[in-house]
Amino acid sequence: MPHNSEGTSFNGRLMVGVASLLLVAASTPLCMAQDDSRAFYGRLPESYARESAIRIVMPSYPEEAVRGRISGILLLKIEISSEGEVLRVKVNPHAHPLLKKAAATAAMKWQFKPYPDREGLGRSSLSRLTFMFAIRNGEGSVDLYNPDPATPDAKRLGYYNSPKELREWRNWDEVSIEVSKPPHCRISETTARTTHCSLTR
Repeated sequence: MPHNSEGTSFNGRLMVGVASLLLVAASTPLCMAQDDSRAFYGRLPESYARESAIRIVMPSYPEEAVRGRISGILLLKIEISSEGEVLRVKVNPHAHPLLKKAAATAAMKWQFKPYPDREGLGRSSLSRLTFMFAIRNGEGSVDLYNPDPATPDAKRLGYYNSPKELREWRNWDEVSIEVSKPPHCRISETTARTTHCSLTR
């Protein structure tokens, strides 16, 4: 029976091609396979998040950071459940570890007015919080960042660039912190804030 060298060569190339595809699939970063950024129901600017906050917890300035005169503006990405609870916090990987931990610990305790998924899928929303750590006269203080009037639009609280926000959510570090959250805060007034809500378990 004659030997078909052309067919053998084709089969060999096919096997090499399949093997290459399998290698590429196997080498795909796990973070890409687990990317959940498209699952967010709402993508909310920081101005909306602040206005809808019914429990605000400010970070404690770490004493070690004060002694080391470590200060700066820290931006957090937060995932908010449809019930208003903070589920996850991500921070720029270049942020100082001391400030990163302090800000994330506080952010996990925030609570917001519910932003329900109208399709009934229970999807969460993505927003951000920005804290300003400053040292004045040797004392550390933390405030919510408020840009001055000359700040470019892209850095204002009401600005939201979805592609940029989602890219940073994928690439920034998630801060895993076990915190003891206060009792659930139930809205009692339409302009509810921390001091205007009823605490329920």
